[in-house]
Amino acid sequence: MKRFQNRVAESHYSLPCMAVVTMAVCVSASAGRLTAVVVPVAMLAMATALTAVISNRFSLMRIFSRMASVSLLALSCCALPVLFQDNAPIRLLPALLLLCCYRVLFDGYQNPATAATSFTAYVFLGIAVMAEPYVLVFLPVMWSLQQTKLMALNIHTFVASLLGLAFPFWTVGLLLFYASPPLWTRLTLWFHHLTTFPEPFGYGSVPAEWLATGIWILLLFFISSIHFLIAGRRENVKTRLLYQLFISMGLFTAILLILWPQQASWLLPILTVNTAFLVGHLITFTSTRVSNIFFVVYLAVVSAFTTFHLWTSL
Repeated sequence: MKRFQNRVAESHYSLPCMAVVTMAVCVSASAGRLTAVVVPVAMLAMATALTAVISNRFSLMRIFSRMASVSLLALSCCALPVLFQDNAPIRLLPALLLLCCYRVLFDGYQNPATAATSFTAYVFLGIAVMAEPYVLVFLPVMWSLQQTKLMALNIHTFVASLLGLAFPFWTVGLLLFYASPPLWTRLTLWFHHLTTFPEPFGYGSVPAEWLATGIWILLLFFISSIHFLIAGRRENVKTRLLYQLFISMGLFTAILLILWPQQASWLLPILTVNTAFLVGHLITFTSTRVSNIFFVVYLAVVSAFTTFHLWTSL
């Protein structure tokens, strides 16, 4: 029996309609500062397209569904303070580059001979590290998942990943060698930022709307992860492993977010892109009365968050 959630999930109009709604929300939230939202909205559009490409390319859905991309747009609407924060392009860049890394790295599934794939994927991660030095803490997790979920890590791909990670620094270092301030000063500031960790559990400095948004996305992540761990046996091995990778990355991000809530400006977008795939799977492949009620509540909460953020931005 197809319920309301299934009709929405399988509709060809869900993504275009959600894209129009998201654009209207972003324009309304800009409050006349359209130039300030162009780059964040463009980055969101690229992330949405990458989510759709990853879903199609690696057959993450057994049927036609754009719910992963729709969920990304919906979660972005209820996280408007994150989308339009100060210095938004830099803060949103790690999440976008992580999607680029996924897109390339998944091509190396069960193929340890693809050193070029590993190099290219970690170039994206290296750019993310340049934008936000703390992204470096994800490096051991990425190596572990490349070995356990993608079965594509050996000495060749490991060395290629190190070279890829360093490549953006070499390139930018050459460009900035004669810049002002000098390259050495810039590197010193970057390493100082990397070695200066924020105080743990600093919830006092985090705005209430950020905490509420973070709790909502964390709740969605845990609900959709539990659903996949229970129902994921219906998927083929490759699909299960890729979703388990999203769960592992999301869980590590959630731990960091709980430990360092001050870093929500870039951690929350990373959690959102991983959660979007899991929520999309939950909505698409459940068809019970409880899941339909959950979907209605999901829409209501997203609408409430979006309305509240629009109201406070005016």
